[in-house]
Amino acid sequence: MEASGHSKKEESVKTAILLNLSGEDAVEIYNSFKWDKEEDSKILEEVLKKFESYCNPRKNVSWERHVFNTRVQQPSESIDQYVTDLKLKSKSCEFGPLRDDLIRDRIVCGIRDDNVKRRLLREAKLTLQTALDICRASEVTLTQMKTLSSEKAVLVAAKSTRSRPTSKPGKNTSHKSLCGRCGNKRHRSEEDCPAMGELCRNCKRPNHFAKVCRTKKDTGQYSAGRNVRSVQQMDNDDTTDGNEFFVGVTNTPGKPLKNNSWTVNLSLESKTVTVQIDTGAQCNVMSQKTYSTLSKERLIKVKDNLVGFGGQKLRPIGRTQLECSYKSKFYVLEFFVTKENVPTLLGQDSLEELNLVKRIYSAKSETVDIMSEFDDVFTGLGCVKDVIHHIMVDPDVPPVVHPPRKVPVALRAKVKEELKRMEELDVIEKVTSPTQWVSSMVSILKNDKVRICLDPKDLNKAIRREHFPMRTVEDVVSQMPNAKVFSVLDASSGFWQIKLDKESSKLCTFNSPNGRYMFKRLPFGISSAPEVFQSVISQVFDGIEGVEIVADDILVWGEDDNQHEHRLRQVLERARHMNVKLNKSKCQLRKSEIAYLGHVVGKEGLKIDQEKVRAITEMEAPTDKAGLQRFMGMVTYVSKFIPNLSQVSAPLRILLKKDVQWHWEENQEESFQNIKSIVSNTPVLKLFDVTKPVTLSVDASSQGLGAVILQDDQPVAYASRALTTSQKNYAQIEKEMLAIVFGCEKFHDFLFGQERVTVESDHKPLEAIFKKSLHETPHRLQQMLLRIQKYSLNVMYKPGTDIPIADALSRAFLKVRK
Repeated sequence: MEASGHSKKEESVKTAILLNLSGEDAVEIYNSFKWDKEEDSKILEEVLKKFESYCNPRKNVSWERHVFNTRVQQPSESIDQYVTDLKLKSKSCEFGPLRDDLIRDRIVCGIRDDNVKRRLLREAKLTLQTALDICRASEVTLTQMKTLSSEKAVLVAAKSTRSRPTSKPGKNTSHKSLCGRCGNKRHRSEEDCPAMGELCRNCKRPNHFAKVCRTKKDTGQYSAGRNVRSVQQMDNDDTTDGNEFFVGVTNTPGKPLKNNSWTVNLSLESKTVTVQIDTGAQCNVMSQKTYSTLSKERLIKVKDNLVGFGGQKLRPIGRTQLECSYKSKFYVLEFFVTKENVPTLLGQDSLEELNLVKRIYSAKSETVDIMSEFDDVFTGLGCVKDVIHHIMVDPDVPPVVHPPRKVPVALRAKVKEELKRMEELDVIEKVTSPTQWVSSMVSILKNDKVRICLDPKDLNKAIRREHFPMRTVEDVVSQMPNAKVFSVLDASSGFWQIKLDKESSKLCTFNSPNGRYMFKRLPFGISSAPEVFQSVISQVFDGIEGVEIVADDILVWGEDDNQHEHRLRQVLERARHMNVKLNKSKCQLRKSEIAYLGHVVGKEGLKIDQEKVRAITEMEAPTDKAGLQRFMGMVTYVSKFIPNLSQVSAPLRILLKKDVQWHWEENQEESFQNIKSIVSNTPVLKLFDVTKPVTLSVDASSQGLGAVILQDDQPVAYASRALTTSQKNYAQIEKEMLAIVFGCEKFHDFLFGQERVTVESDHKPLEAIFKKSLHETPHRLQQMLLRIQKYSLNVMYKPGTDIPIADALSRAFLKVRK
């Protein structure tokens, strides 16, 4: 109105001008308005209020809060961008005076950097401004470290270039710091060199490796301490003022990595990349194609060369600094980038920095010694002393006789040879007389060898199982809180080491192309076999401390080397006495961490097996529901390591609903890649220690329950679940009590029998409820209290900001109701 000169006109004129300029649709909307006073329809300010109320969408506060509480920091998003978006979203949440506190809590739960998150959780009185200052300082520090590393590398390259003209002809300054015996960096003394005492494979002379041998027949190979450029086999040998770095392995373009390549999954620039490990490489290398998927920044030009075996030379197009995340720690790594399609390669310096390899200058011979001492235990097939098993069957189940199955022509010779071998081992015996039960034979080809088993599907219906508790990895690790040294022994052909009586052997008769045979040892496939073997092998090693047994894996642990050695010898001596034989090739001796039951157990705690991580991270994006179900099944197996899996996988789970049509879009792809990244950087769960105090931290939201077991403020196990439809209608105090019940029952094995368990809840009225008598509490709370009477609980109030893990779990629950 000011611009048109109508600001001093009457209100009715101003309103008419507004409607005239707004058009016919606005006039129709105007005519639909209801007015408290008729004169208000002529006042411009009142008219504008009506239009504003009409145009603004109606808010759903619950939805707006859900959007706020699920907002996490995205890759490459700065802390200021993240907080700005949180502040904008909070405006529609009606948080009132709690707005700043809830933004602070969202920062703690949603920030990507785990190290910063731990720093925030250590603050006793954390305010929004303090949280922002800490996050900004960390972000600036990381950027400065990256720049500093880049500048330092440029300075080193510049110094090397300037000093080159003064060097003597024929000498390569890049190898002055290399050892002439092993080709690695120089050592403090010759005794530290791993080549001392070794024979060269080329000239058969002592105290040096073949790669640095000066009498090589092929002059095209790399030799430390000599001019590499003088022995290159290139059509165009351009002169360079840069350095030369030995990278050892270069892949033929277009060929994938071999299955036996040593690889590891790293998070580079927030994306999961499989890198090849090369302990002999002097630098890190990746292809231009791989680099283009990680970063768009310009490369730093270099004049360096990369040299492989045989003198193959690669000219990098530049180098770069990349942010790397591995095992929740952050690093800045330098990579040379080449046009050639080489695998992403990690060299010796970065491998040591990431603690992927350690230098070992003297090989220990204890493992060889103990295997030599107990050579008889690692040789042949055993038969457990004084054990003859009888298979119980239900007499009401009629016997079944199956005809022989045909064996493929290509396998017949191998099947015949395997049957002969089993007969010589006294595992099977030829049968000529009639038997009531005859099963089919199954021949499985594995590693070019045939494995013969029964197909006892009808026999299993008649067998009466001897129920024996089968242990889980959680049962095992809870028994060894202070373990530092581990060994895993594998029972060789485990079931075959248990002898059957004559009657049971006849039950295990099978048809083959060469006639009928019966098993004299416990066969694979029998429904009762796993429990029988677990029972027998547990009795064999009963009474030896520090021994945990699941199936045919015998885990021996100790708090130090001496204790472990004593226990290991006890186990081997008992195995010798009881005629139990072990598989030498599958044994792991004296390790700081071992692969066990699909997990990695070490002194730091429980981790995911890298083979399972690789299986998940190398999966291609699914193209249908069946493929997505396979992916989610693999992820669910490791869900106990991922507290917020339900939240991250929400876009994927939508596609698994029956009434949803398949549509793979940007949201699904982002969720798919985020899960891969999270799986590559899962936390280490602390081993439970029965002698230490236990804390159960719980919380309930409007949709779910969350619980976590803590010792020394470190997580032992996570759990979360959704509320049922009826439970969502509970009062908040009832939901919070239900969270305690859920936590106690979920972690019963950890909590039952403890003298005192501290329960942390952010609902203060629960403290008073636990102090009252049962008859003084409401009926529903009484029922819940009765369910947890067997636990010794001390409920303590803590604000939600002090129990962020349980709070996050209750809001990012798993879609499982129990």
